Amino acid sequence: TFVFPLGDPARGYVAAELSLATLGRALEAEHVGSTGFAYVVDAAGRLLAGPPQHVQAGQDGSGRPAVAPALKMLKGSPEREVTWVGNFGEGEGRVVAASAIIPGPGWAVVSEQPLDAAYTQVHLMQRRIGLGLLAATGVALLLALVFSRGLTRPLKGFTRGALEIAREHLPEHVAEIL
Repeated sequence: TFVFPLGDPARGYVAAELSLATLGRALEAEHVGSTGFAYVVDAAGRLLAGPPQHVQAGQDGSGRPAVAPALKMLKGSPEREVTWVGNFGEGEGRVVAASAIIPGPGWAVVSEQPLDAAYTQVHLMQRRIGLGLLAATGVALLLALVFSRGLTRPLKGFTRGALEIAREHLPEHVAEIL
């Protein structure tokens, strides 16, 4: 059971009954990207709730890459609601995680996803943008070639005529005028 004051000074209180089993099922239903998941830890780093295929309630979660910063925030400012996002861990264990401190009970909600899976969509988008730019450049070059030929063809004719005049090979209709 949780009780939270309303207002400062307290004008009333809100009470809530929370079952960790229900919380675990709710977190299991939440999806973080394609492979991520969310869980709850207490100030000691114990896993309180989360999807059973990823975390077991009661286990020590302090070794998880995203939990260490959450524990630091819980110890530093347990009465403030703090959220943050970042990349944590090294090697194969790298994750993108978001955490939020729940000040009343001193818990942290952590969601994490493997780093490679988290940035898959970003890399696909970068490739698509690159291919789009390459295609647009190709079309622009093709159009430039077509338009430049249309402009230079008459100029070549004028140049040819000027060179013939310079060599005194006047066209017949010009010779008649002279």
